[in-house]
Amino acid sequence: MTWTNLEKLILNENKLGDKGSRMIGSNVVWTNLKHLDLSNNKIGEEDGTAIGKNNNFFTTTKLEIKQLLP
Repeated sequence: MTWTNLEKLILNENKLGDKGSRMIGSNVVWTNLKHLDLSNNKIGEEDGTAIGKNNNFFTTTKLEIKQLLP
């Protein structure tokens, strides 16, 4: 399953961390993704930037990577 038609992915509060966020940042399949919510996953600045710069997410109109303050 490649999920090429995936339009909405909500993974908030899933403890993705560095490895999970790198995998999402390098994804080349989700070309129809419109909404990606990765809030509260301890994603660092570098990985968050990589996700935001992923050219395969051109159709994404809502990207959430906000973090709760400790």
